[in-house]
Amino acid sequence: MKQYTYPAVFYYDEEYNQYAVEFSDICIYAEGDTIEDAYQNAQEYLKKYLDCCDELGVEPNKPGTYNFVEQNHPNGKTMLVTVEHESKNDEQEKKQETFTNLNEDIVEDISDDIVENITENLNQEDVVFEEFLKDKSKNSTDGSDDGDDDFSLPEIE
Repeated sequence: MKQYTYPAVFYYDEEYNQYAVEFSDICIYAEGDTIEDAYQNAQEYLKKYLDCCDELGVEPNKPGTYNFVEQNHPNGKTMLVTVEHESKNDEQEKKQETFTNLNEDIVEDISDDIVENITENLNQEDVVFEEFLKDKSKNSTDGSDDGDDDFSLPEIE
């Protein structure tokens, strides 16, 4: 679990009689009837932002410094909002790694079974097929051409 801390600016909105919170680094806004409510809502919104980044596979924006945010928002009260977040990508990478290894094992097992099955069949009755494989093997090692490739490039003048 990783801890994230972002500076946020809290304003009191007299028209609506509530507090508004702005995360200027990530363009997220929250509100609440009390400053405590606004802070809790800001934490929830920050967690949702981190979840979205996780789902999209992108890194969250880096938080600005407290002093920079405070200087750029002199009419509000700057506070640090901290949340703990566990990345789902770490779990997905572990699962993907497990599935990949499982798939390699399955393919390896299937390949071994096929080779064993062909070998058993060859040993039992298919002398013609065995001769064909020997002949094919001989042709591929001595460099002879079986004549199947009739393709040639046109000459360039």
